[in-house]
Amino acid sequence: MRILFSPVGGSDPIKRMLDGPMLHCCRVYKPDIVCLYFTQSMLEYENRDQRYTWALEKLGEKLNHKFEIIKIEREDLVDVHKFYIFYNDFGKIFEEIEEKYPDAEFYVNTSSGTPAMKSAIVDLAALSEKRIKALQVSSGEAGPMHDRDKDETYDKEEQWECDMDNGDSFRNRTLLVDNEQFLANIKRQNVIKLISSYDYPAAKLLANEIKDYLTPEQYKLYKLIWSRFVACQMADAIMDTVSSDIVSEGYIFRASGYKVAFPGFTAVYEESTDDAKASDTTSGKPLPNFDEGDSLQCSKLTPAQHFTQPPARYTEASLIKAMEEKGIGRPSTYAPTISTILERDYVAKEGRSLKPTPLGEGVTELLVDKFKSISDLEFTAHMEEELDEVENGKISYVEVLRRFYDGFEAALQQAEKDLEGQRIKIKDEVTDEICEKCGKHMVIKSGRFGKFLACSGYPDCKNTKNIAIKTGVNCPKCGGNIVELKSKRGFPFLGCDNYPECTFMTWDKVTKKQCPQCGSTLFRHYDRETGEAHFVCYKEGCGYKEFISKRTPRKTKAQKEAEAKEAAAGENPETAEAEDKPKKTTKKSAAKKTTAKKTTKKTTTKKTTAKKTTKKTTKKAEDGEQAPKKRVTRKKKTEATEEPVDA
Repeated sequence: MRILFSPVGGSDPIKRMLDGPMLHCCRVYKPDIVCLYFTQSMLEYENRDQRYTWALEKLGEKLNHKFEIIKIEREDLVDVHKFYIFYNDFGKIFEEIEEKYPDAEFYVNTSSGTPAMKSAIVDLAALSEKRIKALQVSSGEAGPMHDRDKDETYDKEEQWECDMDNGDSFRNRTLLVDNEQFLANIKRQNVIKLISSYDYPAAKLLANEIKDYLTPEQYKLYKLIWSRFVACQMADAIMDTVSSDIVSEGYIFRASGYKVAFPGFTAVYEESTDDAKASDTTSGKPLPNFDEGDSLQCSKLTPAQHFTQPPARYTEASLIKAMEEKGIGRPSTYAPTISTILERDYVAKEGRSLKPTPLGEGVTELLVDKFKSISDLEFTAHMEEELDEVENGKISYVEVLRRFYDGFEAALQQAEKDLEGQRIKIKDEVTDEICEKCGKHMVIKSGRFGKFLACSGYPDCKNTKNIAIKTGVNCPKCGGNIVELKSKRGFPFLGCDNYPECTFMTWDKVTKKQCPQCGSTLFRHYDRETGEAHFVCYKEGCGYKEFISKRTPRKTKAQKEAEAKEAAAGENPETAEAEDKPKKTTKKSAAKKTTAKKTTKKTTTKKTTAKKTTKKTTKKAEDGEQAPKKRVTRKKKTEATEEPVDA
């Protein structure tokens, strides 16, 4: 058995020569019971000519299907724009229907009625313990709108005869609302609130529930926050470290390893390194049981040769660690620093490594050559210390600026003289693409808005084009390749590589979903005015559209200013007039840096025939926001520890 609950709205039963949402849901899903919800105004139309029930009866005759109609009348309900009126009323109705028909398929129409009705239905359907299927019907714009208020002109039989959905051109315009996505959006906001309130365990549990609706980066972040928080509250990890010297015919072989005596905080959190090989070699391996003086038999001897390797390139993590060790910047500036050098194309990412670009090398060479003082690491660290002293009131900021600009101004003037008439030449990267105007190879150049292709024959040939990133999706208009391009302002968009023959262009994002009607690739479209996101198909003649989610649209700056002026004018006209003048706000922020003091001890091992030394190694988890500590060697009387020192 199928049951459909539907408010009756102004678009019902027929609108613009097409089914209204209520009638269309009944045509497609053929429910056995239709519960029609009438407010005062809609009930007046029904009492005059029974247009809603009559249309359902006519549809039943056409489909050879019997609709049992239940009318829910709210004669006193005049104000139809209060959300909680319908939320409470619909909730009671839903409970009664589910209690009376526990095994029935329960559908609700979310496209009829006022916005308050629609919102209440969507929320109740998503939050219900039992699965309620919410239906949405796309609007049809086939014919003229009939003025329903002029009752004397409304002819229900004429409307039925003009309904194009009764003919061969019928197209299913219903789609199921993704309640799971709706709930995931709610829970995602709750995760953020839990993290803000430092309830990390609850945030982790909630993130696990909506893992499929989170990006990999979001889930890893939530998991990391929870793991570090729990690890800081757990006991130390105890490791048995074993080191053995094996003597054979005058040669000494050393083997080392460890075993976990007590896992402690490592049960939930284990620090990793960017270099997996380094992590494997330092951790050691389990050793077989043997005692000092035992005779051992060599089962396998693997010769290995190692060569000196250059220092590994910085990753984002290792660069931040190096900046912290050298006193460059503050925790609040680490992320903006890395973002800046990436955006300005000073470095490029190769996997996890940061590789300097020709532009970055050229800029660095110029700064080191002409501005030795400010390009020195010690200068940057010293400047940070002076800024801390300014904040503490020990020195004047004027004195700091004076000492800086006296030397910087002189260096800048000298650099301008030395570089007058000179230009830094960055070696261009030659590509396989041929210029369609002169036949020469195109080269990659860097501009204000990123990289672009330019003809190597410049200035004779000034042909340029965007660097197209292939998406692997065919153009819905001509069948060409959809590529990612950038506008003149540097904003990415999608277009066809057959331009100018094909002018297809969109700001939407490509998805992996296929259109259920034509099989073309769907695009994700977001409407800023309504706040709705849809999967849409742009293939001509298809027009498929699937609702994803809805959020409150962001207000523009002009809208916010207008609302602020309006509110101020209502309270105090004099204050509103004063607020029309521009204001300047200065925001100051400072971040403290936490350092850690480490104490290490040196251990020595005597060389004997099959001598085994066992030591206890303790892993500690720091309190607060510090990361769990690394392994330290523990002896009988003293223990190497890491204690946080307040900055």
